[in-house]
Amino acid sequence: MTTTRNPTQQFNFTRRSLQRAITKHPPAVGKKTYFRDTAARGLVLELTHNGNATFQLYHKLLGRPVRVALGRFDPLLPDARQLPSDAARDPLTYIASRPDVSVAMARALAAAIRTAQAEGKSPRKHAAALRADPTVGELLDEYLAHISGATKRRNSADSVRAALAHLVPLRGTRSADLTRGEVVALHARVGQKYPTMANRAVLDTLRAAFNLALKHGRIVPRDNPATRIDRFPETQRDRYLSSAELALLRRALSAERQEFRDLFELLLATGARKSAVLFMRNADVDLDRAEWRVPADHSKSGESYTVPLLKSAVAILARRRAHASLRVFGFAEATLDRAWKRVFVGMQRLRLLDVLGQPATTPQTLAQLTAEAVRRRIPPSDYTIPHCTIHDLRRTVGSHAAMAGVSLHVVGKLLGHTSSRATSVYARLSQDALRDAANRASATLAAIEAEAKRADVVAMRRRRRAQ
Repeated sequence: MTTTRNPTQQFNFTRRSLQRAITKHPPAVGKKTYFRDTAARGLVLELTHNGNATFQLYHKLLGRPVRVALGRFDPLLPDARQLPSDAARDPLTYIASRPDVSVAMARALAAAIRTAQAEGKSPRKHAAALRADPTVGELLDEYLAHISGATKRRNSADSVRAALAHLVPLRGTRSADLTRGEVVALHARVGQKYPTMANRAVLDTLRAAFNLALKHGRIVPRDNPATRIDRFPETQRDRYLSSAELALLRRALSAERQEFRDLFELLLATGARKSAVLFMRNADVDLDRAEWRVPADHSKSGESYTVPLLKSAVAILARRRAHASLRVFGFAEATLDRAWKRVFVGMQRLRLLDVLGQPATTPQTLAQLTAEAVRRRIPPSDYTIPHCTIHDLRRTVGSHAAMAGVSLHVVGKLLGHTSSRATSVYARLSQDALRDAANRASATLAAIEAEAKRADVVAMRRRRRAQ
């Protein structure tokens, strides 16, 4: 170990004392100067001739000298700056990133590395393993393959694929180099437009991918960078189609092919999820018992459940069975999404035609009809339809059932929910139905009381005449 002869090479490290020592005792070209800390055993600051100052732990382990680089000395950090919590829990990973540290941080790292080495951990091997770590993209691909396995649900894999599009900026980053700050920044950027997707993709999917890699030993043990990050508030969707909108929907469906009409009508008759109906198999349908068993691989809960079929649904499925194929519907999800866009535009167009007093055969486009409504100064609230998705058809079934007075427990069973939380969105509508029933009962009681009062008045008049 090369040292200078200056007697001040051993002293109590502080930011000012180190800056003063570095200024007064610069090493010659090609040489190094070492300063020892009198407050922390084995803590050394190595100074090169070009001004690089690095904290090191120099001590003997099992009789052999060991030197471990802890981090660069940053004179701008105050002495009191402490290690972040993740660095205290995983010091080997922290020093592998060659951080800038203060005096207090270097002392804490020296103690933590001593403990790690006493447990048989090697900083050098740990750093080499980190450099050999897979990229974030590789971890995400492995997680998708895991989710897409035979025992996993199809819609889970579809959700992960949708989430991966928002994680593209991190794919090339070495997993060992990914910091929580980078995850926070991406979460904030995605959350500006898609707060719910930011939570699902940047936090949930990334965290799950790292947890899987840690479980299988693909990466060395470390703190998951996608944890302990504040989530964006998520607004629970409660959009459902009113009776008037349902009438527009059925009118718009008349312009679609029969198979699309059948599928959308089946969604309204069963309240099932799009993925479940789209991949419905004839083998899962019992027309005699009017039941459809949704298998676990197309159920969001991962559990199979049975859907009772209305007469209209049985008629549709009996007609579809004439095709004698494995699946009831033979087109892709993207095709269905395009069909829904056409149907929704048709609903908007029909609504405008009704407001403008024009027949359904009018050839004008939606844009032309909208321009005509603007020219007539018709308020947009009179002709616009709030955006709705295919999944809102499922919510429509549950909402109208709740408004009809069906209990939330039965609504949950109908929709295949396994928890009351999933059905809680219909609680307000159920209360509205109860309130409406209470109002009707109150009105009936009021009518009875009024009739009784009239009878009392008539009886009293009769008694007076009799006197």
